[in-house]
Amino acid sequence: MYQQGLSIEEIALQRQLAQSTIFSHIMKLYENGESIDLKQFVNKEDINAVKNAKKELDNPETLKPYFEHFEQALDYNTIKIALTVIDTLDTQTLLYKRKSF
Repeated sequence: MYQQGLSIEEIALQRQLAQSTIFSHIMKLYENGESIDLKQFVNKEDINAVKNAKKELDNPETLKPYFEHFEQALDYNTIKIALTVIDTLDTQTLLYKRKSF
């Protein structure tokens, strides 16, 4: 549905699911190599802020430490998307470095 041009909100309404569920599905597709530009849902500043928080907070396993760190200024979806982008970029960098050797 997303690939047909529907927004996250439209998909959530049609499927009677929470927007967070739709975001989770889209992020899973992204992680599996689908050509989805997650950066349309999160700006570069937020990605960098989450990346810095990830280091500062010692890579927490849950989203709540990030949410509290940002004093609720970033919602859970934004944090989750930023982490997915960061983790995917980190994985791609590692793969590239391995190929270079």
